[in-house]
Amino acid sequence: MGAVAEDLARYIRDVADFPSPGVAFKDITPLLADGAAWRRAVDAMCELVEGLGADKVAGIESRGFVLGAPVAERLGLGFIPVRKPGKLPWTTALVRYELEYGQDGLEVHVDAAASAWPSSTTCWPPGVRPPRRPSCSPPRGLRWPASPS
Repeated sequence: MGAVAEDLARYIRDVADFPSPGVAFKDITPLLADGAAWRRAVDAMCELVEGLGADKVAGIESRGFVLGAPVAERLGLGFIPVRKPGKLPWTTALVRYELEYGQDGLEVHVDAAASAWPSSTTCWPPGVRPPRRPSCSPPRGLRWPASPS
């Protein structure tokens, strides 16, 4: 872990047994409450994304919106909100994945993701990877990205 990550880690608290027993939720509320720490976090993510050749940043609700949108705006990139199933009002692409406490899914609007979702340069937040195996076919004209390593 780099020096910036080590410094910012002190602003992230573990909430034991949330949302279920045995799971430690990473709460970023203290990070967001400290303007200087939040700025350092966004600065660090911008450094990670710059030079990748991406045209969009994908952010998974809701923490991904709070952190990914400022990265996209600062770098002049588009932003793709990635949401839980049933939360987006238009045509979506769905991917299901396994969690340590069950199964869930993610959806994106197909028009927002048309250029980024199938790209190997899609910028997911640090430490977050798209699901390894989609449980459905991609929308017509799209292809799923290669599984992350």
